[in-house]
Amino acid sequence: MFGDSIATNSVLIDQQGINTSGPNRSIQLDLPSPGGFARFKNEHARAMPTDRVFVLYNHFHNALDFQSIGAGTVTRNVDLVTLGAEKTFDAGRSSLEVRLPLVGFNDVNINGAGFDAETVGDLVLALKTLLATTDDFAIASGVALSLPTASDVSVALGSGDTLTIQNRTVRLLPYLAFQLTPDENWFFHLYAQLDATAEANRYVYRTAGTSSSNRIADQSLFYLDWSAGYWWYRADNPHATGLTGLASVFELHWTTAVNDAQGALIGDLPIIPTNNRFDALNATGGLHIELNSATALRVAAVLPLRQSRDNRFFDAEVQASLIHRY
Repeated sequence: MFGDSIATNSVLIDQQGINTSGPNRSIQLDLPSPGGFARFKNEHARAMPTDRVFVLYNHFHNALDFQSIGAGTVTRNVDLVTLGAEKTFDAGRSSLEVRLPLVGFNDVNINGAGFDAETVGDLVLALKTLLATTDDFAIASGVALSLPTASDVSVALGSGDTLTIQNRTVRLLPYLAFQLTPDENWFFHLYAQLDATAEANRYVYRTAGTSSSNRIADQSLFYLDWSAGYWWYRADNPHATGLTGLASVFELHWTTAVNDAQGALIGDLPIIPTNNRFDALNATGGLHIELNSATALRVAAVLPLRQSRDNRFFDAEVQASLIHRY
């Protein structure tokens, strides 16, 4: 599974009529979560537990919109690097995986309003075990735990006012994975996963020497991901070097919100969600290139199939990965 994931919270921060010491304005933005932009979705994984280490790179084009009403709009790309490792146990029937995302993008600022969210993302621990397996079919279940290890997000509202989103969110992510290889060329994957928010982030609004706070929970999400691949070439010699395998992969990814987006009043500052319920549908196409029996290079592109901004999180995505099995 290549994957497609990114998620932001589209909100309206409404200063109209409450800020008497500075600009009375509203800010609408795709607010990055303190834990990073991409939630854990079993990307570049399969149902079978595997001993491996990997580096993943994702470039999301036009992923963040920031609009200061009356002052202009800026759009930013997001680059994400993920470091990870998976280790099997129980005679290869189970595995423990660790992932750490690293996020980077240019700071967003319009006339003193903006935010800074360059961050090490939330650490993810994932446990997977095989439920059933045959020569050509496998079913696995797993659960991942996303821990709030990332830094906070700070939003500058102008005239010294700030909104800080303190990273408190713990996410629980149970999933089922299916893998089918009906012959020596074709292979298929299917993932069904719930992304449940177990604890809310704390929002702190500071103005004129005072501060107020409230909690807002990220939406819980449901993912359904399907993948089909075809081997065009595989070397007969398992000890061969150079190009030993080439496969093409096509995927469909559906992400939907399970519950309504939350808003809150932080002191007298309203935080209003602007993208309440959504259904994002993305298509991924990529190449899996095996350089020897243990190392694979993967490249892919992702396009949203729904053009409404309410149902897509970016205009396009390019991804690359290097995976080494041991």
